[in-house]
Amino acid sequence: MSAKVASGDTMSESPAPQQIPVGGASQVQVYVPPGPNSGNPGQPSNELQPAKKEGIFAYFVDEHDNLVFVNMVTKYPKTILNLFMCTCLLISYLLGKMVFAEGNPITPDTYVYDINDPRSVAFDSFTLAGDEVESQYEAFRSKIGDYATGSFPYSQIYKDMKDNGNHSSYFNNTVDGKDLLLSEVGDFTYWIYEAETPAGVFTSESLKLMDEAESMFPDHPQWDSYCKRDYPDPNDDSNYECAKPLSAMNIFKASDWNETLIEDIMARLDNPVPGFSTIPNPFVEGEFVNGREVYQLIGFCTKFGVACDVFENGPLALLVDADDVAVATAFALQLDKDFLSVTELWDGTGSINSKPDDVALFCAYMKELPSQAFLVDFFFSKEFSKTNLVSKYSRSVLQWGEPKNESLAERKEFVMDNFFDKMEEIATPGYNTEINAYYFMRVLILDVFLKILANDGMFAAISITVVYIYMKIMLGSWFLANCGFFEIVMSIPTAWFTADHIIGIKYFSSLNPLCLFIVAAIGADDIFVFMDAYRQSAYKGTHITKSFETRMTYVYRRAGLAM
Repeated sequence: MSAKVASGDTMSESPAPQQIPVGGASQVQVYVPPGPNSGNPGQPSNELQPAKKEGIFAYFVDEHDNLVFVNMVTKYPKTILNLFMCTCLLISYLLGKMVFAEGNPITPDTYVYDINDPRSVAFDSFTLAGDEVESQYEAFRSKIGDYATGSFPYSQIYKDMKDNGNHSSYFNNTVDGKDLLLSEVGDFTYWIYEAETPAGVFTSESLKLMDEAESMFPDHPQWDSYCKRDYPDPNDDSNYECAKPLSAMNIFKASDWNETLIEDIMARLDNPVPGFSTIPNPFVEGEFVNGREVYQLIGFCTKFGVACDVFENGPLALLVDADDVAVATAFALQLDKDFLSVTELWDGTGSINSKPDDVALFCAYMKELPSQAFLVDFFFSKEFSKTNLVSKYSRSVLQWGEPKNESLAERKEFVMDNFFDKMEEIATPGYNTEINAYYFMRVLILDVFLKILANDGMFAAISITVVYIYMKIMLGSWFLANCGFFEIVMSIPTAWFTADHIIGIKYFSSLNPLCLFIVAAIGADDIFVFMDAYRQSAYKGTHITKSFETRMTYVYRRAGLAM
């Protein structure tokens, strides 16, 4: 015998009552609905027979094993919904009043100087040391005279610096209290170039883009009012010129390119030094020492006046004599002058060299020479060499002067009005088919950040809208979609208020608001899980659907584990 029981919109067929012995004497008929143990008539269903709750659990369920808070929600749904919404809005209002009353709510970056932090002390020491080295180097350069004349007293200066250290007379270059306008670096424009083809960044087409990116600044008629100025005479503030950018374009746009001299320099480096002993190369088996190895050893001595004992203590110490040292010195001094006659014309005032591969080859030769490599190393990838004349990357730095009276806002306005749009255009992917360009400038950080934020915000708004519409489609109700989305959005200020004013966690990163997208994804998914559990509950039998409280208790228990 069986019975049919109505359950909502469905009819379920239930089994006939079963005879279950009670007390070993009489038998009573007890209805046992389908459950996990329905295959065993002697065992009651776990879904129908609730276990007796003891201890703290007794406060969360009633005598029918329904969740107490579910009973409350199902009994007063409108009241609780309105209370929930008002609470969230109140918390958001209080958060705005309390957090934003102190100004910027974002926690400042942790690199703010702290005298008690050893990292700050180390950074301070490094900065001071860098400033001191730069100051001493500039003073040293002002004392050495005209290098090209060959009258530079290397040994005298080297000995004086070695004996007196920082007290050397060559580090004593004071100016009579002159306040030289724009003589210090106040900002810089940093360009990075990335090749999009196997030919590298130094092709004719790529060089045109690099020139376009860098020449817009010095070509502007007001550039000398903002550039970093070099004063040949520190006591004459009317005589100055804008500092040349640190750029490979100075090489590829040299005012003159002496091909004959350059080819002669490379030939001297590739061949043995006339008059120098024939010595096996200690680094390359089967080859002999040529001009490159000789200049690599003694170039620092002839160019900078240091490490002049290289032949006495170097790898060739036992293989050379005094005549070889004299020959090597004369050879290196002549190369110094020839290199100088080439590099002093790297001023960026000419037109782009029509033979970029020849320029790259000469730079590759210089890159192998320790005393010359510093002039070209900055512009080429580490893989760049004589056997690989392809540089995937290059970079340049253009210096802006530190203003005395001009505010950063004035410089920013000058950049925004005259250069920013063009910089953005050049940095747009696809602007050039052979090369990508990227820029950085301190005064533009906030504007670029806000632009990126606005662009990302547009896509974020689109994604949030898609989630909202998808929720409506899946739930089939604008009301449920609105409620679900409201709780997703309100979770951010509620969590912020709880962490800041209840738990006491004051730290709030600028990246924290981005968690909205994670919450939207997880929140929408949880809503779908909850509604699926609600739909499934309609088919679980009358012991689940006998009341709305029982049904919602089942939904919370089932969906809660998944959520």
